[in-house]
Amino acid sequence: MPSLLEFRTQGVFIWNYGVVTGREILASNRAIYTHDFNGEFVYQVAMNSRVEEFTAEPDDMRKLADMDRQFVGLAPLIGVVVAESDYLFGMCRMWNQQAETDSFHATVVRRVDEAKELLLERGIDPGSFEYPPLPQQPDNKTVFYDHAISDGDF
Repeated sequence: MPSLLEFRTQGVFIWNYGVVTGREILASNRAIYTHDFNGEFVYQVAMNSRVEEFTAEPDDMRKLADMDRQFVGLAPLIGVVVAESDYLFGMCRMWNQQAETDSFHATVVRRVDEAKELLLERGIDPGSFEYPPLPQQPDNKTVFYDHAISDGDF
């Protein structure tokens, strides 16, 4: 199932639903880093409360971390992943350990309130953490991203 990307003033929320594959998370990350942000890009939050199955493999998490490390040289950034299940939490910790740099603070938390608190402590108020409904068609602030990518794309 696809991810919904919601671009906000200083960042982006990645709303994941259903079965999430490694290709989907890499495609979403690529869409984020090619997006034309109006102003400073400060945070990204990956919400996984509605993920039923996470099929990404360790190599996908390494590729994701590689992408994040390449991008963050442009500006300080915080990445927060809400991962409630044990398996998803463990896989995201693999990403966390590989993605963390001096200018990219990568964090994996179990609950939404932990993600809110972490951002607020850093002076970031991203607004609502309420899951949006899956849209029939995207509007100008969200992107319904369900796109196959090739291994050579990164």
